[in-house]
Amino acid sequence: MRSIFPLLVRVCGGVIPLIPLFRQVHEAGERMKQYASESLDRYRKLVESGKGEAPETLFSKVYQTNGQGAMPYHEVRDEAVNYIAAGSDTVSTTLSYLTWTLSKKLDVRDRLVEELEALPRGFGAQELRELPYLNGVINETLRIHTAAPAPFPRLVPAEGADLAGYSLAGGVEVSAQAYSMHRDPAIFPDPDEFRPERWAAPTAAMKDAFIPFGRGVRGE
Repeated sequence: MRSIFPLLVRVCGGVIPLIPLFRQVHEAGERMKQYASESLDRYRKLVESGKGEAPETLFSKVYQTNGQGAMPYHEVRDEAVNYIAAGSDTVSTTLSYLTWTLSKKLDVRDRLVEELEALPRGFGAQELRELPYLNGVINETLRIHTAAPAPFPRLVPAEGADLAGYSLAGGVEVSAQAYSMHRDPAIFPDPDEFRPERWAAPTAAMKDAFIPFGRGVRGE
C-alpha cells in the first residue's frame, strides 16, 4: 500500500488521519521505524561498550558507515526497516507456499524426505546447503510463488538504449516483473509445472531470469 499509494498513505494516514485503511498502513510503517531504531540503538551500545560483543551481521557494514559522511542516520534506519521486512514477510510467504506445494505433490515430498533422511547425525547448515533436491524445491517455490512479484522499476540512461529491437528514450522508466520472467516457456519449459529437478543443471538463461527478490545495481 505504501508503494502504490505513497501520497495517500502520508496524507490520509499521517497528516489527516481520516481513512482507516491508510491510517493503519501509516501506523504500521511508524512501528517498523520504531523497531528499526530500537535495534540500531541496541547494536550501537554493543559497539560502544568496547567488549567485542557486537556480532558481525548483514547490517554491520551499513551501520559502520553512519557518522562517516556516507549515510545519514535516517537512511541507515530505513535500511534496517527494509531488512526487517525482507527477512520476515518473504521467508514466511515462501515457506507457506513450499509446505502447501509438498502437501499436494507427494512424489516431490517423498523424494525430499528421502534426501533429508540420508543426512548424517548432527548435520548443520552447510550440509543442508549442499543438498541438490532441497535447493531445487526451494528455487522452484521461489520461481512459481515469488515473494516479491511486483515490477522493479529502473530508469533508462540519459543517452537512451536499444533493447530487443526496441529503442528506449533516456529517462524513461522501465520494469521487469519476476512473475512474467519466471514463466517464460523459452527459458522454463512447462513453466506452470512444479519441477525441482530443473534446477539440477540450470542454464545461464535460467540463472539470468531468476529474480525472486529483484536484482540491484550490483547483481550479476
